[in-house]
Amino acid sequence: MMPARWTSALLIRMFAVAAIADPVATTPVDPNLQRAQTAMAELGQTLRTALQEKIANDGVVAAVTFCADEAPRIAAEVSEKHGVTVGRTSVRHRSAANTPSDWQRATLDAFATRVANGEDPAVVASTESNAVLRVAKGIKVEAPCLMCHGPKDSIAPDVAQAITAKYPADLATGFRLGDLRGLIWAEVSLGATGVDRP
Repeated sequence: MMPARWTSALLIRMFAVAAIADPVATTPVDPNLQRAQTAMAELGQTLRTALQEKIANDGVVAAVTFCADEAPRIAAEVSEKHGVTVGRTSVRHRSAANTPSDWQRATLDAFATRVANGEDPAVVASTESNAVLRVAKGIKVEAPCLMCHGPKDSIAPDVAQAITAKYPADLATGFRLGDLRGLIWAEVSLGATGVDRP
């Protein structure tokens, strides 16, 4: 059951970022929201590009090691660059370090409902007590993801062995094309008036 405070936040602000994508919108752009979305987009694109290069050059087994060793470093670098905290999470996570917090779990549940209804997961923005802006974007499973995250009997034995070696408590297999894989999230600390803290 989703906590009531997160349910209301999600319902009230499910489409809060729509104005950013609309070139004729008159709603002022929230610089904190824009910064969070920029960091999320950069994290997603940087990881995707680096992973594709690693697979092309060294194979899927090497990509497993890359994800374990390099993905946290990339997330930390993007966070520092943009002055936010950015990362990835999932209900069925591969690394325990990516276990969802309460607000992330509530958002994942909302996204899962949308995907089950044939909709794309939305971008959700919510602010709690004018202290932290929290933004999340759903990630759906694409065909290349299945090499490491698909049904266990479809994953190559050497890849499965590498996953077990790096992630003994792995939960991130059994996905199918179009499933909700998880989300990319960002948190921005706000001052008392809802602007950046100095």
